[in-house]
Amino acid sequence: MVKLLIAAPQHSFHIGGGAEIALVELVGYLKKKGVKCDFFDFSKSLKDYDLIYLHNIAQFPIEAYKIVSIANTLGLKTIVNPTYWSSLEALLECGQGIMKAAYMMAWFLLTFISKTGIDFGAESGYKYLRLALNESDRIIVNSKSEAKLISNFFSLNEEKIRVVYNGVSEDFCNSDPKYFVDTYGISDFILYVGRIDPRKNILRLIKAFKKAKLDTDLVVIGKPDPYYQSYFQKCLSEAKNSENIHFLGHLTHDSVMLKSAYAASKVFVLPSFYETPGLAAMEAALAGANVVITDRGATREYFSKYAIYVDPGDLKSIAHGLMTAYYKPRSTALRKHILNNFTWDKVSNDFLKVLEELS
Repeated sequence: MVKLLIAAPQHSFHIGGGAEIALVELVGYLKKKGVKCDFFDFSKSLKDYDLIYLHNIAQFPIEAYKIVSIANTLGLKTIVNPTYWSSLEALLECGQGIMKAAYMMAWFLLTFISKTGIDFGAESGYKYLRLALNESDRIIVNSKSEAKLISNFFSLNEEKIRVVYNGVSEDFCNSDPKYFVDTYGISDFILYVGRIDPRKNILRLIKAFKKAKLDTDLVVIGKPDPYYQSYFQKCLSEAKNSENIHFLGHLTHDSVMLKSAYAASKVFVLPSFYETPGLAAMEAALAGANVVITDRGATREYFSKYAIYVDPGDLKSIAHGLMTAYYKPRSTALRKHILNNFTWDKVSNDFLKVLEELS
């Protein structure tokens, strides 16, 4: 039995997100297939394990590098997953006025550090992220797009990069719309699920929905990023005179209401400035919704020809995507595509192959 020690950014589990959901699901399937999985804490000794897996290291690069270094000293193999995407376009969306210029300068500086490792003594996270990636034995990414991006961005040896796609729970195929419809009295609406922040592009989504003038509702499920409270207030202000725009707050991933919302919706929309790939969109597709999604990031690798792609910076593109998806008949094609390629059973087998390479 392979003994796998898993390290992940602890703060992320309090915030919640696709990367954390994916890790919990993956670990569950690995255990079913005979892998002993333990999460890292200070009571664990690295020497008691065969392999070390560090998940989402872009969120804890300094600590991740230290763990990789210690493992190397002990002769242990390490696998890292950066869960990383770099986008100047997304960064600029977060800034206004002078801050936009500051973000642009910061992006070019971080790009330089990522490619060279030179941070002028600042001991930056990007320097240590690059070191952790370069000194690990394998790098797992969730798309070919991410593999290409990090290879160029961090000057990596491509031979140690492995693509293991994100999975999705088949349980969402059994979602029942009745609970949501009975509670809120609406159905066949347009649904967004996720954080509320500039990268997710909710303000432009609201404007696009109003521009489309569809005879339906827009439902937003999710909580604002604490750092972007002013952005959330702009979203509320834009929606305040529209009786058919509803902010329902946060629902946990295992919520019956969340699954029911997916099934009750006609269209699921994710107009972000990038997605890698957008777990909520995969879940909604299994529940039967038509999917409108950003054309940035790794989305085309997952949704192929079965989703409607939009330009996140173009209001008309998003509005047109909403109209096209709303008037389009429901189809099982995307559901079948996801079930054929991205179930956790298949994804965990791909992960096991990486473990076997190093065992």
